[in-house]
Amino acid sequence: MVITRKSIPRRTLLRGAGAALALPVLDAMTPALSADTKRPIRMTFIEVPNGIMMDKWAPATEGANFALTRVLEPLADFRDRILVLSGLDQKQSAALAFEIAGDHPRACTAWLTGAHAKMTAGADLRAGISVDQVAAREFGKYTQLASLEVGLESSEVVGSCESAYSCAYYNTISWRNETTRCQWRTARAPYSSDFLATPARAIRQRA
Repeated sequence: MVITRKSIPRRTLLRGAGAALALPVLDAMTPALSADTKRPIRMTFIEVPNGIMMDKWAPATEGANFALTRVLEPLADFRDRILVLSGLDQKQSAALAFEIAGDHPRACTAWLTGAHAKMTAGADLRAGISVDQVAAREFGKYTQLASLEVGLESSEVVGSCESAYSCAYYNTISWRNETTRCQWRTARAPYSSDFLATPARAIRQRA
């Protein structure tokens, strides 16, 4: 301690301390509040494994002036941003000559990967990286979470769920690579508020 005959007014001390305490906080807040910051593009994939009544889904005509079907009517406000694709087929979900049954697990796997699931009920799974994870590699540079996998049912991965195919195929649509599935979290009632209030690091640890 250095003792001098000079005194510092209390107001001067408070003003200086206030500025010193505020500066680190302001520096940390600048990137989040910057006017130049843009929201990254979001991409969402939703699987409907039980099928769709196509006559209630797909428009009867082609072109921009198509009439919205009953299923699409709730999206009327976004009509100018909707693109409905029809006539697509994923042949990788079809059975090979030596395979038995397994249409559902093959379809779940092939939908986003474009890969044919290896017929196995063990741990030697093989599929392919899914398109959402390809996008996540880029989005992860700008967001706290590169991707978020959510399901409405349990996500068992042990044993066989259909024919000789592992439950991991049946309960997975997102694959990080050929042999690693993305573990998804089952949605519950307080799910939204839980994620909004949970730090990204904690979410990764639980996912």
